Amino acid sequence: MELSNTEQSQETNYENAQIQEPSNNLLYDQSREPNEEYTQPEISQNQEPSNNILYDQPLQQPQEEQQPLQQQPQEEQPQEEPIQENQQITPEEYQQLDEKEKSIRSRILNQPQPCQKKPENPDDPFVEKVQLRTPLTQNEIFISNLIKTHPFAYLYFQPLIETHPLSIGTISQEDCENPEIQTANQNDLIEGKYKNTGDKTLTDFLIEQSPQDLIKLLVHSHLQLLDSIAILQSLEPPVVHFHITPQTILYDTLNGTPVITDFRLAFTQTTLQTPEESDELFPPYDYNPSWPIEVFLLSQMFSPSENQFQSPTNIPIETNILTSLKNKDKSQLKDTYKSWDIYAINQLIYSFMTQTNLPLDIPFLRTYKELLITELTIDPIERSTIPSLQSKIKDIFKAVPKKEYLDFLSHQT
Repeated sequence: MELSNTEQSQETNYENAQIQEPSNNLLYDQSREPNEEYTQPEISQNQEPSNNILYDQPLQQPQEEQQPLQQQPQEEQPQEEPIQENQQITPEEYQQLDEKEKSIRSRILNQPQPCQKKPENPDDPFVEKVQLRTPLTQNEIFISNLIKTHPFAYLYFQPLIETHPLSIGTISQEDCENPEIQTANQNDLIEGKYKNTGDKTLTDFLIEQSPQDLIKLLVHSHLQLLDSIAILQSLEPPVVHFHITPQTILYDTLNGTPVITDFRLAFTQTTLQTPEESDELFPPYDYNPSWPIEVFLLSQMFSPSENQFQSPTNIPIETNILTSLKNKDKSQLKDTYKSWDIYAINQLIYSFMTQTNLPLDIPFLRTYKELLITELTIDPIERSTIPSLQSKIKDIFKAVPKKEYLDFLSHQT
């Protein structure tokens, strides 16, 4: 009965070995053939000769010596179990598995080149991204060159550092999921190099903070983002980012600063003042709900829709403001371009405050919220300048009553 169990166990081991799939990580490794997983039972040339007749053919010649072993009663055969336990797979089975692995490798290598994820290194100061070569990517190169002239370019922004010829092996898994990247000709793709600021957005970073740190980091980020917009406006010519969203504002935990990314839609004051170029700047407003009301009106002028001059519902726009702006021409609407990014930053902070569980009925937070609503709903020509807005924010938080702050902490806990 013990012998029968042993034979059944060996048969099960052989079946499992036959159906075992090769490791995906080794299919591309041409230098390790056959797979290490299957080489374990192989007998090397330096190994001592085995008494197992399946591996050592010379032992088959002295038939007289082996016959007594084969004719022993079944109850004495378990003595050979220590030798048979090391016999995990026969040469014939090994050959079958090796042929199966080669067949799988052949099918994979004959397919179009797959995307291979580049090993991630969090300590790498740079990150590489693959994207289609389009007018937007060319525009990003131009805007990035302007930004890099500022001494704090890499602290507060993520400009494109340089581009490289595409290397298929560096396409990331995210790009593999993009059908346009998968099917594009290699000449239509570029690989850009950026400063590695991590992939955590400002919104995600703030959500993770303790109540004691949340307000301080929220206000600090708001003030710093306004400083960053001031830097863009100080360049020659001034730059408008035009695409500030929760996804394009990352948080650099190493330096403790919010970082503005993705300058593909950015443009300069010169572009805005050139009619043949500016007429193509304004896609449908729904693409970016943080655009201010005048951008919404400009998008209606250049790309009319069925719901022309219908107020967007995702921002606190007052009807009288919309009505007053409808009669203005294109040049008047463009005159407020320096407030567009400021508006988007205020909208970002306002959305975070109203969409998270902040106790906005506490006086100092209510005052902060009302300031943001005022800046979002006021006539564009009356919006605060960056220094003026920063001063108003600091006035709210430089002397928060202790009781209000304790009420805030108790609510958060």
